[in-house]
Amino acid sequence: MLVIRPVRTDDVSDLLVLAKKAGQGLTSLPADEQALEAKARRSVESFEREEPHPDDYFLLVMEDTNKRKVVGTAAVYGQTGTRQAFYAYRIMSVTHHSHSLDKQVRSEVLHLSNDYTDCAEVGTLFLDPDYRGNGHWLSRSRYLLMAKFPKRFQPNVIAEMRGWVDDQGISPFWEAIGRQFFEMSFAEADHLCGIGSNLFITELMPKYPIYTCLLPKEARDVIG
Repeated sequence: MLVIRPVRTDDVSDLLVLAKKAGQGLTSLPADEQALEAKARRSVESFEREEPHPDDYFLLVMEDTNKRKVVGTAAVYGQTGTRQAFYAYRIMSVTHHSHSLDKQVRSEVLHLSNDYTDCAEVGTLFLDPDYRGNGHWLSRSRYLLMAKFPKRFQPNVIAEMRGWVDDQGISPFWEAIGRQFFEMSFAEADHLCGIGSNLFITELMPKYPIYTCLLPKEARDVIG
């Protein structure tokens, strides 16, 4: 039988197995035992609290009770940006007009922003490939939790989608932008963010808009 329940601290070994299966790009499920232990403890503390707290983080797991193992994960953050800055690129358009040429050019630009700080966030959705077909149930369990305890979550809810990577774990977007400023691979950066060490983004990320027309086609093609 499959059940969905709050994570326990003794689930960490199963979580580590799942994290290794998830591969690169699922930042909130790092293949790091200490980081997973910290996430499990944080979730347990959040479930034990009776009042809302800015640090609320609820990690749900799907368990195969016949095999006594965790086969899936899904999480909700009560509020983003409480432990570390939450960054996202906002896609915007700028228009330039030349009177001498009677020509107008519209360009797409990426602006680094913190617009989604203080939103609730759903994430960490991963299901063992052997249990495919149960993803909708696992995903919707987060919304049932939010509906049952609405005061524990901010009213605006966001979700981060895993970015595109190829079979070798290469991200064209990261290669075009991230590697130029951080001098590290996508896997290294993803791991640092997964264990909660993303201060380097604040320190090294360019603050000026980036014109997408200057990026390689491979990078432009994977922008949402």
